[in-house]
Formats: sequence, structure tokens, C-alpha cells
Amino acid sequence: FGKAAEALSGVVHVTGLPDGPPMHAGFPMGDMTTGLMGAYGVVMALYAIRTGQARGQVIDLPIYETPMRLLDYHIPVRTASALVPARNGNRQPLGFGLSGIFQSRDGRWITYSAATLSVARRVLNLVGGEAFVNDPRFTDLPAISRCDAEVNARLEPWIAARSAEEVLRAFGEAQAVAEIVYDTDAILADPHIAARGNIKAMPGESARVVDVVPRLGQTPGQVRFLGRKEVGADTKEVLQDLLGLSDAG
Repeated sequence: FGKAAEALSGVVHVTGLPDGPPMHAGFPMGDMTTGLMGAYGVVMALYAIRTGQARGQVIDLPIYETPMRLLDYHIPVRTASALVPARNGNRQPLGFGLSGIFQSRDGRWITYSAATLSVARRVLNLVGGEAFVNDPRFTDLPAISRCDAEVNARLEPWIAARSAEEVLRAFGEAQAVAEIVYDTDAILADPHIAARGNIKAMPGESARVVDVVPRLGQTPGQVRFLGRKEVGADTKEVLQDLLGLSDAG
């Protein structure tokens, strides 16, 4: 029911190109985020027990509510300003700030974002120099945002003329934000991700998985196995050791 829930939440409506159909994200957003929100609910319920606020309670969590809460801005924007957030491709749905995804000379996709006036001005200077930055139209961030199509029309060929490494170096030197869009192989090859230990290998398993997130300082947790081979292998541990039930039930 995840896709139906995502549709109800409003997330699908604002995802996609302006002249195209609504689109779902590339992962089961409703399912995965509701699992996380459910875990938070369990923690809050346990805290209420520990502090004497409650003995136990139902956690009521419809699957559509999580993506709706995470999207969040669409309701106050619609009710306070009468604006209806709409699909805007890789740009912010309300056209606030600069952003986009373009392909470099060596065929890699690069995303950039300039959501503050100072960063937006650095991007303008990067692709157009001082004359572009000092254009009298660019008085503030909303004014720059209204010209995002013009800015991106300059930025797209600028990125296309450079390698991905050259683009990232130039953005870094300008103190502006850009990053390569990773595929799975790039994730597995990234030295920072490797140094962080984000990908976990298990003895005797060919599959690797994403390690525990978040990583707590005193109780970091660990991936112990990728699933038991035998059905019901953990039944006794769960029912008796964790829940304290007897053989009689």
C-alpha cells in the first residue's frame, strides 16, 4: 500500500517535470519512512512508561501520514499564501533558490543548489563573472530565483565543457554547493563512505548492506546477520528471552 499512501500524502504530486506526470521516488518511501517513524513511536512510548506518564498505549500510525509530515511545507504554503506547490523538475517546487542537475563533459551528472543569497551570488559569479552578479535584476534571492531558467541556461553548457572533477573543484573554490549524482557502484567505490564504514560485509555472505544508522557513541549497535536460514529460528529468543513467555504460553 506504499504507493497509494505516497499519492495521498502529496509527495507524488510535487515530484516530476512541470509538463510531465507525477512520479514516485526511486525507493519505497512510504514503507521505509513509516518504519522509521514507527520506531520513534516505540521509543516515545517506552519513555512514557519509564517516566510514569503511561503504562502502555497504542501507536496509531497510518502509512500516508509519515510522507505527508515529512513533506510538511505544502499545507502551510497552500493555506497561508494560496500558492499550490507543483512539479518543478529538479528545481524547488516553489522556485525558491537555484538548483538543477546537469551532465559534465565526461558524462557524469552533477547536482547543485544555491538556497541563500550569498551562495547564489557565488554561482552567478562562477558562470557569468562580476557583470552577471551585478545585474540590476538580482537584488535579492527571490529576484535571482525568478531568473533561474536564465542562470541554468548559462550553467548547463558551463558544466558540459568541464569534467566532473573540474566542476566540483570550481564550485568548492567558489564556496558553492555541488556534488556528483552517485550510482551504486560509485557509492561502493567512494573512499569517504568506506572510511566511515557505511557498507557492511558479513562472513560467508556475498551481499553487503548499509550499516546501522544513526551511530550512537555508547550503544552503536551492529548488523549481526542478514536473516536466519531456518524459518522460526529466532522464535524462542523473541518469545521467551525477550518477552518472558513460558513454554505454556
